[in-house]
Amino acid sequence: MRSYQKVVVLDSDDTDVHVQAADVSHQLEGNLLIKSKNEFISCSAVLSGDVVNMIMPVRVITNHWQ
Repeated sequence: MRSYQKVVVLDSDDTDVHVQAADVSHQLEGNLLIKSKNEFISCSAVLSGDVVNMIMPVRVITNHWQ
């Protein structure tokens, strides 16, 4: 997945999608963006890699996606 170098834009208001996108964005060389109203936000800037690494296992174990 690291070799993908293009821009991908997600159009979602779901915060669970934002957290998952932040996780994926730290694994890509390209830009993963979230469309928010009239602007684009970098998913890797939403949460640091360290924070994502703490949140994702807890969400998976507890199955807390809603």
